[in-house]
Amino acid sequence: MLTIMVSVDPTVDLRRFDVFPFPLATGVHWTDKGFEIDLMVVTDVHDSGYSSMPIASHTVASSSGRPPETPAELEAALREAWVVFAKRLARALGE
Repeated sequence: MLTIMVSVDPTVDLRRFDVFPFPLATGVHWTDKGFEIDLMVVTDVHDSGYSSMPIASHTVASSSGRPPETPAELEAALREAWVVFAKRLARALGE
């Protein structure tokens, strides 16, 4: 299984979009089904990286059945997942 983790640089300020804290990250795993993307809440930042807890998942099916050959495929899968996650978060917040 190919695992792609989107990591957070611990020196980076986690404040984004004028919201503090906004500790969200994504974890991406390649499986036979395609990209499995997890939305995670960052629970702690330390010298070696961060700790997190997954709060939602979304699978983006692969049309070829094999790992992507270009970064554009990963970017497209992440965009699709973030749209799904945004809708879920909006529902959870009642907006």
